Amino acid sequence: MRILGTVCAMAFSATSFAAQAFQFNDDFWGSFPPIRLSPSIVFGDCGDPCIVRDNDGGVISFFLGAASTLRAESRLLVIDGYCASACALAADTLRPNVCITANASFYFHLGTFTQPTVPMAEIPPVASEQWYAMIDSGELTVERFPIKHSSDILDWVNEQGGYPEGYTFDTMLKMSTKQASQFWPTCGPEVQVLPRLRPEWPPTPHHRPPRT
Repeated sequence: MRILGTVCAMAFSATSFAAQAFQFNDDFWGSFPPIRLSPSIVFGDCGDPCIVRDNDGGVISFFLGAASTLRAESRLLVIDGYCASACALAADTLRPNVCITANASFYFHLGTFTQPTVPMAEIPPVASEQWYAMIDSGELTVERFPIKHSSDILDWVNEQGGYPEGYTFDTMLKMSTKQASQFWPTCGPEVQVLPRLRPEWPPTPHHRPPRT
């Protein structure tokens, strides 16, 4: 099954959850944009703390806008499932005000820039059958580019061979829970006991705009 992602991605108890000191630098790509977007656009009704399960990613600017809102509202982001592409980038920009559970994993791949060759043409979701068909017909052009994560995660990606081109779980670069714990702290007991972390709880609803 294809992941329909475009790219790939708070000050809550920072002293308690911080696994390590972390500083952004001038080389960090995609700093918080001036506009803020509701986290529900990319994460669904994730609550407070914002608990995310099984998120495919999407438009980078949407995820960074949602991250800006979570940061301004001092809401903790809890990753309790897979977090792919732009979701991983958002979780990166929010460190250390993010924690992960034993269910967390992250997926990385090259970013995608899609542009129509016909003005005002509608761009279908990335990696959809229509998207591939429009590429084959010449109606769309696609460029791939490396996502500029923070330096330590970027080092890890490069150690694994760099960003892959794939859009599916078996062709993207997976970061396991154990590996992710090098970059994000594990959620404490006050978060682990939240009912929303029960195994039977459904995945985060995908109420997001079409990916372009």
